[in-house]
Order: sequence, then C-alpha cells, then structure tokens
Amino acid sequence: MGSECNGALALVSGKGSGYYGCLNAARKSCANKMLISRKHLETHFVAALNEKVLKPELLEVVYAKTAEKVKEHFAHIPEELRLKKIELNRTETRINNFIEFIANGRAPASLADALGQAEAQAKTLKADVQSLESAKDNAFTPPPREWISHRLGQLHDLLGKKTEKSAIALRRLTGTVTLTPKKPEVGRPYYRAACKIKTLDLLEDEGSNSLNWWRRRA
Repeated sequence: MGSECNGALALVSGKGSGYYGCLNAARKSCANKMLISRKHLETHFVAALNEKVLKPELLEVVYAKTAEKVKEHFAHIPEELRLKKIELNRTETRINNFIEFIANGRAPASLADALGQAEAQAKTLKADVQSLESAKDNAFTPPPREWISHRLGQLHDLLGKKTEKSAIALRRLTGTVTLTPKKPEVGRPYYRAACKIKTLDLLEDEGSNSLNWWRRRA
C-alpha cells in the first residue's frame, strides 16, 4: 500500500523482474510516479526483517513480555475459579436436598420448579468452571530460545526460496506493508517500508500446532 494516496501498490512494469508503483498514479489520479524494482524491494525488505526482527534474542524478549501481559490479564482467574467451584458445590448440594425431599414425598409442588432452576444454574456453573480451568491450564508461556532459533531457521529457509508458499508466510508475518515515498534534499528519492510484525504467527505452522509442540518439550 502506498501512503501518499492510500492506494494499492502493484507491479506496473514488466521490465526485468518487474517494478512496483502506485496504481492510482498509473491511472493519473496520484502524483506519486516513483517506481521500485520488485527484486530490490523484496531482497532488502526480507534482509531488514532478518537483521532487525527475526532474531532469537529479540523474539525471546517479545514472547516473555507477551506472557507477562497475558498473566496480568488473567490474574483474576484463580480466585474466580475458586468462587465458582464453591457456588457450584452449594448448588449441587441444594439439588440433592430437593431430590431427597421429592423422593420422600415431603415436598410442595413448587419445589419441582426450584429444582429445575437449580439444575439450570448448575449447568451454567459447570460450563463456567470448565472455561476458567481451560484458560488457566492453557495460559501462554514463552518458548525456549532453542525452539525460537529452530523455527526462525525454518522461516529463513522458506523466505529464501521466493516461492508462493514463502510469499504467503511473509504476508502472514507482516500483514499490510506500507511504502512511503521519501524525497531527501540530497540523494535519490526512495521508499520507506513500514508494517506491523505479527510475531505470534511464528508459533504456528500450517497444518500443525507448534505451540503445543514446544510446550510438551519445555
């Protein structure tokens, strides 16, 4: 995406490996007529990612901070789970008492309605407990550096092949890439690339669950 008009950048020339340019400029509705070689852009963009982002020591810090934020966000779960279990136990005790009264023929007709309400409440509480226990047991924990290095090695190899699969992997990792044209007082105009790296996508392989892979080995 080009940031000057927010229009899409695409291959507008087929010379050599091709050149990216603003589609709106090609339609004469944008003043940005700067072109950039596809080979130059892709080579330098991937090189910058490898040098500044896709490094084990950097991602280790990112995942550690992510784990801390997740822990803070779900800090209420243990206490909420404890209270839900107490409430569920009380509700199940009430249900048993209702059933005993009904079985002994000592219950008023209205007790059947109270039993139904208690059973519905117990069902909801059981679902809440199950959900909270799942969140507690599956809290995010950062992978070890050895696993990060292994995963990055696979990604570097994939990106180096310049295939459709590598393009898809790069798109998942970077999301939308914005190219801003820059015109310095000295030197040639150039594009500055910006994107939001989705580092958590590195934890997952297509067709498998890498997250569980490293958890089982941590």
